[in-house]
Amino acid sequence: MITYYKVGDLAFSMEGEGRYYEACADYFSDALRQEIRDEDCMLKLHILNEKDKLRINEKFYAVSTSIAFNRDTFRVNNGTHYAYAVKNLFRQDAPTEAWIKPKGSSFSEKVSAVPPFRFAFSHHDKYTIFAKRIANSSCLWYIFAITLMKKDAVFIHSGMVGKEDGGIILTGTGGCGKTSTMAELISNHDWNYVAEDFGILTADGHLRLMQKKASIHGSDVKYGDPYLNGAVKRLGPVKKFEWKAKKLAHRNPAYRFKPSEIFGDHIYDGAPLTTVAFLSRVKGISKPEMRKISLEELADRIRFASFRELKELYELLTNIRAVSGTFYADSYPAVSELEDRYKAILMRGLEKANRIHLHLPLGVDPKDTAAIILKVDKEGVQ
Repeated sequence: MITYYKVGDLAFSMEGEGRYYEACADYFSDALRQEIRDEDCMLKLHILNEKDKLRINEKFYAVSTSIAFNRDTFRVNNGTHYAYAVKNLFRQDAPTEAWIKPKGSSFSEKVSAVPPFRFAFSHHDKYTIFAKRIANSSCLWYIFAITLMKKDAVFIHSGMVGKEDGGIILTGTGGCGKTSTMAELISNHDWNYVAEDFGILTADGHLRLMQKKASIHGSDVKYGDPYLNGAVKRLGPVKKFEWKAKKLAHRNPAYRFKPSEIFGDHIYDGAPLTTVAFLSRVKGISKPEMRKISLEELADRIRFASFRELKELYELLTNIRAVSGTFYADSYPAVSELEDRYKAILMRGLEKANRIHLHLPLGVDPKDTAAIILKVDKEGVQ
């Protein structure tokens, strides 16, 4: 079976049979599009089953990290979780193709200890876990990120909101308040969801919808946002039990939801970028502090924060370049080359936006953060 999807301006297909394919198709069901044709797709995903073979005509190996590769294709054996092969990822003139194979023994349903309760049964089957593993900050993230660059667009580790006349990017490293501030803008200020975690910005300065599942943490819901709290309240009995158990154990519970499960119809296809805020947590201050930030510095900070999420890409390219030397230098760029290309697209996309760096105290109310950003979006940077 084959189904078609769209994230940003990137059309992709997913092909497979069985429950692993069904779990992956369900993960991206918000991005399903009926009108896309096979020839429109810049990315073609093949979801294999455990007994399927995953072979390439390899020339080199990086044995310690189980990477094999030839001129246009590489294969990665990702420990006990999954294995995958990718073709034409770095070729500008050809669609990217990827084959992903589960290694199901590591996905068995488990009984795990969750203090202060003795046991809690996992609510995830191995098919759902497989879909989550490949989609969340692992191979699919960097495959999407590099393929988007072929379309003159970049992935930004961010939350994005939009409306007809503007769009806001909230970016920074993990735990800086992106999700709670984004929810505040949607709940109380008439903005709409565009992206969470994996935001897309085009070189001409437009935000694009990304329907990847969004994370909600316990630290995000403590301010009472109706959308975030509503999604948590709708969890099933087992998930709700695990959420409460983790809170009692002083852990920060987290679940991922389809954007439509959180924000309903407050979802927007895209918007022209008007304001971007880089958020940082700072000790020793009592209220948010804003400063102007240059285009160059902002682009560098976003590049570092975003490429930090692409750890698998770093390991892949550094191993391939170490093993093959200059033999395949025209087929496999250095990470620094990709970062330079990324930054060039990013700077074009950010050039006309209001740009600020916000220092935030620990425990800041997202209402305070949102108020500063909205003032800048309306009046510009003073």
